Amino acid sequence: MRNEKLNSSDIFNELSQNFLKRCSENEIVIKKGLEFDDFDFYTDRLILNCALIALIENAFIGSPKKGSIEISMTRAEGSIVFSVHNKAVMSAYVQLQVFRNREGIGTYGAKLFIEKYLKGSVYYTSVEGLGTTFYLKLPLLMIC
Repeated sequence: MRNEKLNSSDIFNELSQNFLKRCSENEIVIKKGLEFDDFDFYTDRLILNCALIALIENAFIGSPKKGSIEISMTRAEGSIVFSVHNKAVMSAYVQLQVFRNREGIGTYGAKLFIEKYLKGSVYYTSVEGLGTTFYLKLPLLMIC
């Protein structure tokens, strides 16, 4: 593991750039959520990026054409919280599969790496009328 100084806005911009082609092909917009703080923090860039990419990939799967994906990054209660939101709601069956081992990193791999190496957590909410939000939470101890 290699911790380095990162910036929340820089991470957002890098993620947005990585998905430009896919956004164009699917007519989906990636935008900053209402709760977005610009701040510096320390963590392992590779692990964080892989996990966030997996969560964004998951949001693409559930997003309709001309939809949007909102990414938020905040500091709260001794933690950093990253969230990826779309307006789709996951079926009960899909919710049972979310963190199961499948091919590629996916949500299972994101959860595994964040919990094992960064001592954080990955969880989600999926509510009719509100959509689905995946959260990635890192303890402040890992980022100071």
